Amino acid sequence: MDSTCPSPAVGCGRPMCEWVVQELHQIDARTVQKTRTTAQAAGKKFAEKLRPGDWVVAQAREGGRGRGAGDRYWIGQGADAGDGSCIIKEFTHGGGKLEQTTFTKGDTALAVKWFDRHAADP
Repeated sequence: MDSTCPSPAVGCGRPMCEWVVQELHQIDARTVQKTRTTAQAAGKKFAEKLRPGDWVVAQAREGGRGRGAGDRYWIGQGADAGDGSCIIKEFTHGGGKLEQTTFTKGDTALAVKWFDRHAADP
């Protein structure tokens, strides 16, 4: 920035005065594990509060990269897992598979009835 350029907050519009915002994220094994652990803790609290009949919404990232690339939102309703709660199984000691879905240690499988838009609805 030269001495004749006003404050970037004023935004004089000259190319040398334009600011670019960039976000950098560290993606390494430690960051991935921390993110997963944080998400699992929040999910576990949610799972404990979820009751049959409660409405839920989930973001399903389907293909592509970055925000908005194939993102969809699913609407569902908690279902009874057989004991008055929506928790089917907690994977506390290790992972496993349940109906074609792979779970890892710390995951919780929930009973949810998912809804889909009717084909005739535009």
